[in-house]
Amino acid sequence: MAGEFAFPPVTVTLSNQRETVTESVPHDPDQSVRIDPRRPRNLHVGQGGDRIDAYGEHPAGSGAAGLVPEEIRQYVTGDALSQIDWKATARLQAPHIREFETETSRQTVIAVDHRHTMEHGPDGQTMLDYAREVGLGYARAAESFDDPLGLYAIGDGGITVRRRPTSSARGYRHVRNALHDLAPTQAEGGAVDATSNRLSRPDATWSAARTLSTDDSAFAQTVAPFLADTDAYVHRIDSDPLFRAIRQLLAETSGEVWLVLLTADTGRNRLRDIASLVANEGATSRCFSPRGCCSTPTRWTT
Repeated sequence: MAGEFAFPPVTVTLSNQRETVTESVPHDPDQSVRIDPRRPRNLHVGQGGDRIDAYGEHPAGSGAAGLVPEEIRQYVTGDALSQIDWKATARLQAPHIREFETETSRQTVIAVDHRHTMEHGPDGQTMLDYAREVGLGYARAAESFDDPLGLYAIGDGGITVRRRPTSSARGYRHVRNALHDLAPTQAEGGAVDATSNRLSRPDATWSAARTLSTDDSAFAQTVAPFLADTDAYVHRIDSDPLFRAIRQLLAETSGEVWLVLLTADTGRNRLRDIASLVANEGATSRCFSPRGCCSTPTRWTT
């Protein structure tokens, strides 16, 4: 059985040979053991046959704490000579120095989808098992860079785990433990929303409506009223647990955010909507699924 288990307190009883004198000494070992679940052995992180260095990526300006150039200004009495920018001095024909500012750490937030759709696959090789391994890899990378690390887990009913970004040793441990403990949730009401992934996005619907507006056929007249109503798609997005959770995650996390989304790619339209939401909030995202990987610094690409 996978999980973390603590040893209960024990009592040591001491006695002489004839048991005429006895004494009980309580002892709390304060020890625990973690049993990891079965894990996939053939994990490949990449797109198609190409591997990507997902865990080691640390873009400039979003790396570990350090110094980054801020601006160049003219030298004044009291400035350190080591700050003089000789190239700028030669170009401007007057002493100039380059000032630096402290570079902030990148906040890594892992969002794991553990809805019932992630249960597919043999024991130890389900979609959730693969997502868990990728999440643990990112957790190790964030810890190695001393980056603040957070975790949001999303089930069929919404957010089930909420760990705000932190760079403490205890915080890293809690994220790892939470990833290990994730299990697929059950679909609410026992029904699967079979139509949510088939709904067209509003931009595609509007394009089709414009095309049919110049068509006088009976087919165009029959279909046009259905294309005129795009509220159905908007309502579906607002009720989707994953979309709603990512929106809440972004609202609760301030500063520069590197969002790692681990989910199935069965709803491509929904994933594009999530990527657009992340980009509009100024965050950077990367999505992993058992069937693909999409990187979205400013937009969602496949």
